[in-house]
Amino acid sequence: MGSSDNTPNIDKQIYTIDNVICRHIAEANGDTRGIVSQDIFAQLRNFVEHIMLKIYANGNDIQDSYDNLCKGLTYGNSETICRCFFSSLLLYVMRFRRR
Repeated sequence: MGSSDNTPNIDKQIYTIDNVICRHIAEANGDTRGIVSQDIFAQLRNFVEHIMLKIYANGNDIQDSYDNLCKGLTYGNSETICRCFFSSLLLYVMRFRRR
């Protein structure tokens, strides 16, 4: 992405993670299903962490750092809507892994 790209850093990370998940799903076949599901699961965790960071930043762009990700997750765990979102996503992922 060139210097004329004004997409916030958090959004870039979310788009990148989304692209990786979509690519894994598109390229999945019976032989690689186990490895692909592990990769998708890891990327979903990254996706949730960055969504929580975006919520913590109130939609603003802040540095994508480990400390800020931890702050975002802590904030998300304290907010009812975030806990519900995260719990629902986790349940969905766990069902996906059992298949």
